[in-house]
Amino acid sequence: MTDAAPSQTSRSLGSFLVSSNPFYFLSALLVLGGVRMAYGEIPVGSLDCWTMLGVLAGYTTLMAAAAVLVVRRVGVWDDARSILITLVLLLVAMSVSFDELLVIAPDDALALTLAGWAFAAVLSEATLRLAGIRLPAAYRIPYHLALLLLFWFPLFVSPELTGLIGTGTHRRVLLFPWLAAGVALTLAPAVWLGERSVAGNTTPWRWPWFPWSLFVFLGVVCLLRSYVLTLSFGPSDGLETTFGPLHMLPLMLATASLLLLAGIRHDRPGLRAAAMALPIAAAGLTLPPWSREAAALLDGIAADYAAPQAIAFLAAAAFYAFALLRRVAGADLLLAACLAVGLPPLGEAYAITDQMRWLLPLCVGAFFFAVGGLTRSPLRMTAGTLMVAAFWMIAPLQEPWMHIRWGLATHTAIVGLMVMVPVLGGVAREFLVALLGLAFFGCGLVAALMGGLTDLPPLWSVGYLAALTVVVAAYAWAIGEDELIGIAVAIAVVLILRGGWLGLKTLAAAIGPGATIALVGGLISFVVAGAISIRKGRLAQA
Repeated sequence: MTDAAPSQTSRSLGSFLVSSNPFYFLSALLVLGGVRMAYGEIPVGSLDCWTMLGVLAGYTTLMAAAAVLVVRRVGVWDDARSILITLVLLLVAMSVSFDELLVIAPDDALALTLAGWAFAAVLSEATLRLAGIRLPAAYRIPYHLALLLLFWFPLFVSPELTGLIGTGTHRRVLLFPWLAAGVALTLAPAVWLGERSVAGNTTPWRWPWFPWSLFVFLGVVCLLRSYVLTLSFGPSDGLETTFGPLHMLPLMLATASLLLLAGIRHDRPGLRAAAMALPIAAAGLTLPPWSREAAALLDGIAADYAAPQAIAFLAAAAFYAFALLRRVAGADLLLAACLAVGLPPLGEAYAITDQMRWLLPLCVGAFFFAVGGLTRSPLRMTAGTLMVAAFWMIAPLQEPWMHIRWGLATHTAIVGLMVMVPVLGGVAREFLVALLGLAFFGCGLVAALMGGLTDLPPLWSVGYLAALTVVVAAYAWAIGEDELIGIAVAIAVVLILRGGWLGLKTLAAAIGPGATIALVGGLISFVVAGAISIRKGRLAQA
């Protein structure tokens, strides 16, 4: 085997693309297109499926032989890389051809599948060994599992073999990307080992381009294969099929899991950030609108199991729960967001009462607030407070709570702020103290001017102001914030004015306006006279 010169080594994505020879790939596309057009013209009854499989196998073997010769005789490793990727494309195309071959010759289905899969597995091993390419078990096992899935899955969904039609077949097709995601997760040991997994690599290709370019290509292929399965076995309107968000979700979640594992294990912040963005983006794809065919499939799943949004966002929540356990930044925020979106439709699907369903976001907010308190994070605590406060605005409350929902939400937010102040410090604490002062005084003023936050008896506003004065004064003393003492005094003044006005109205109704004015005037005169006397006494002592 000939070693490559340093200039042949792939060091970047740019050099990877420029140094590749695209004509092998173009050749494969042209041959596949020609084969497809050829057997498209042959009547179904006269088409020999074994001949068709032999043609594809023959050309694939020719491509594999070219890869071996290019490496061992010519030593052009960059061209060999292009050939190997093309070889994988040909093997996948062979598995795709089984969709139609199994329909044409269902009696030979098992034999055709076994022959195709065995050919793919043996040719892959022969090519690697003859070319001297060392592919460790951490990569080799997932690769063969992918081949196994690609070749054998059509037997599981073919109506001619299963006897299923309509919904049953469509849901089995939907299982393919979930199985592909499971295969992708078997790459976790390779991700954990990192560059050590290809130690002693016999090629000039450097990690991660080798061997991860192969598996990125396989991931894209599996996504496209999922779409082709919906074309082959599902209802379609031209190119529009049942392929939709739930077909893309599992592979995106698997990709995010591998990226997160790599980011944590090898301390790569960029990989962690990409991993955190993928699940919620994938879950967001399940939100309408969908194609007509995809909508029919998702509506059926919603009727029998749960809403697709619930499935997607709760699957993403499981990912973020793992990330939270690994203390990845932002995991708790995204976990709360996914639960808040995913739990209500899940509750609706399983006939949970309205009250119980809306308690779920309340619990999420409380959990989020608690985590923020433990980590001293103002952002988390604020988000948790807002979620709990928002519960009162979205919950289906009964009377009399329906009329005071704004008051309940406001006071829930104030309580959250009161808890946050002693936990936090610095600028955040100063800002929250000022915000609390405004909130306290605003509540007192509203209670005084509007007779309470709703149509409550007048005395309730006086009682509320009295209680608010005591709470603010006690809280200010407990946390040592003199500014809030001033707010307590201001609320007390409002209380006196509100209580005095209410007392005057009550007295006037009982004894008449004239008598009330006289009594009030006498009381004021008494107070003024007492003040003058006190003043004179102090002057005399001076």
